[in-house]
Amino acid sequence: MKALVCEMCGGSNLVKQEGVFVCQNCKTKYSVEEAKRMMIEGTVDVSGSTVKIDNTTRLDNLYKAARRARDEANMGQALKYYEQLKMEDPDNWEVNFFSAFYSAFHSLKNSSPGGSYQSSGGRVNISYKYLPGIAICISTITNCMESVFDQIGKIEDINEQNEAVEDVSDFVEIVSSTLMDIIDNEHSRMREEVRKYMHNAELTVREINRVFEPNDDNRDSYKRDVRDMVSLVESHKRHLVEVVGKHRIDEYWAANPAEKVALDSEKQSLSSQIAALENEITAIPGYTQMIDFSKQYKLLEAKRNSLGVFKGSEKKLIQAEMDKLGYQKESIKTSIRPAIEQIKARILPLESRLNIIDTELTKPR
Repeated sequence: MKALVCEMCGGSNLVKQEGVFVCQNCKTKYSVEEAKRMMIEGTVDVSGSTVKIDNTTRLDNLYKAARRARDEANMGQALKYYEQLKMEDPDNWEVNFFSAFYSAFHSLKNSSPGGSYQSSGGRVNISYKYLPGIAICISTITNCMESVFDQIGKIEDINEQNEAVEDVSDFVEIVSSTLMDIIDNEHSRMREEVRKYMHNAELTVREINRVFEPNDDNRDSYKRDVRDMVSLVESHKRHLVEVVGKHRIDEYWAANPAEKVALDSEKQSLSSQIAALENEITAIPGYTQMIDFSKQYKLLEAKRNSLGVFKGSEKKLIQAEMDKLGYQKESIKTSIRPAIEQIKARILPLESRLNIIDTELTKPR
């Protein structure tokens, strides 16, 4: 018979307490039935011709342990459990995101400080090497976003999907804030290191500033990369929010078809009424001629503007034609304005109601 071993920490010190087996190392609890299944590494299904092992309990326990470590901000344990889950459940957004998240923080935590200058053979080379974990952290988070949001997009429960999006957004904000602080600290640290070296050097302020410029450039470059990382997440988030919003709207109208039919019918009627009134405007005597004058005016204006600086006389002739057309257009416009305004006054409430219907059909649900 196989020895009873905790699936979470690998410890073999499991003690039965109050009807359950408790790992004395990590405090994970197992029911009697779960303990029995662990003896054969999973639930055995012998109903068919092949033996199938159900590792559901193992996965559940791993997720519980990973989330507990996450809640307790125990990054080392969280990384350990999510890395295990990545082998067991590789298509889960939570696994892919948090394994990348904690791996990124691990890179930051375990990076050695960069160097600001090197001395060799009496020569000093100022290099401004930032913590290597900064670049690793940014690329680790950025590179997982596509697959993580693809997996989130496949979640059928809309509320669960929304919670996943918010989780990713919140934790990326933590990463970005931490990175910005580290970048600023590295920038300041290396400035101070170089300043100490240069303390006895006879350099002008301008020369000193020139020495610091590459450090400023590196800081700005890293910060742009962090902002790009956040922008990428926000872009994916907006897309999913739009998808979720459309899905909810579609669900609402699928459940209220009579209301949608009534609104669509009224919208079509209003559009037809507005189109008929706009036709009345174009039928007003002089309206078509006014539009033609406007078109001719624009053509002449373009022709005038295309002439060179030495075409003054030609420009004057064209300008005279434009002035004549402008006067004729304004005369017609003045004479037909009252009729146009009367029709537009009838159009206005129709357009207002049309806007209300469009809002009702597309508002968030």
